[in-house]
Amino acid sequence: MSLTSTGFALKRQTQFIAELQERFRDVFGADINVDTLNPDSVGGQLIGIFSERFALLYEMAQALYDAGDPSAAEGIALDHLANILGISRKAATSTIAKVTLTGVAGTVVPAGAQYSTDTAVLFLQDSEATIGDDGTVTDVAVTALLPGATPAAATTIKNIAISISGLSSVTNPVAATTGTDVESDAELRLRMVDSSSVTGSTTVDAIRSRLLGISTVTSAQVVENATSNTVDGQPAHSIQCVVYPDQEDTAGLAQVIWDNKPAGIPTYGNQTAVVVTDSQGNDNDVYFSYASPVYVEVKVDISVDASFPSGGSDTIQNAVMNYVNNLTPGEDLQTFKIINNLSNTTGITSLDVNTRLDGTGSYTPDNVVISPVELARISALSKVLVVIT
Repeated sequence: MSLTSTGFALKRQTQFIAELQERFRDVFGADINVDTLNPDSVGGQLIGIFSERFALLYEMAQALYDAGDPSAAEGIALDHLANILGISRKAATSTIAKVTLTGVAGTVVPAGAQYSTDTAVLFLQDSEATIGDDGTVTDVAVTALLPGATPAAATTIKNIAISISGLSSVTNPVAATTGTDVESDAELRLRMVDSSSVTGSTTVDAIRSRLLGISTVTSAQVVENATSNTVDGQPAHSIQCVVYPDQEDTAGLAQVIWDNKPAGIPTYGNQTAVVVTDSQGNDNDVYFSYASPVYVEVKVDISVDASFPSGGSDTIQNAVMNYVNNLTPGEDLQTFKIINNLSNTTGITSLDVNTRLDGTGSYTPDNVVISPVELARISALSKVLVVIT
């Protein structure tokens, strides 16, 4: 039996071949030719056919067995397990940005106007905008046509894809808020672990888990002031839910906070209160905060030997960006963590890491201190400078 008290034991085709060859010899005699590589051996060819089918059946059985194990299930099977916990895989989201349009005063630029980067990332204007008397209109919202983690650094959305009379130029003064790819199996498993560990509770971790369950929330933190004093502007005995990026569905966000916060604990935040009506018909103000990105640049100085790979610089850039862009609201960027992440890279003999705010001042070895309503971000790989000496 392949299903035992220790789990499912997968049999490979080679095992079936050996078992069938032994069985054929028992039945037809020891001198029967059962060589599966001999095209003239009828027995060998039959064993080859049967063993392949049996192996495929066992692989299917393994997949069915794994479908009930969150650590092994994949794809739709993992989705089904997640649904049991009341969570679902996050869909991909689109990169969003604010652009400035320049042209003839009074020109109405319709919703759906198309702009692009030099790398052919296409953005659509969310709503109609009118160019002002000074020849510009600012903070025009645009959304990438295709969802996914497609960054757009400052000033890179600069092409008018389809000409519009009276519109002469477009640019994004600050980096876009990068979208997300479809949540991977590994990411969904982590959320399942978090969710199962806090199910039915109203702790800080539980509330954060519920916030991260919102498909458009990529990062969240819950700040609890359990003291009897105001701390950093946050009232005593209150919670502050900080999410990133800004949410269109503020009512949905407020409802999640209300449904999961402890009874009698007020909410606090930097956004206007959203009214949530409870089951008793009472209206309740729910406050929350949006995290503002603090864009940084990182400079990595390394010395290398002959074993340093040809694509090593790209690997370093991606590792640094991955670390920074996964920091949560209020989490400081710590240079020693970058050093630790890179210290085992093949071929690096010495390593130094410095940071600065994007486009300002000199690089320093200091950590970047982040407030509870901020989060560190790198807008593009080009903001990670790798210097080889």
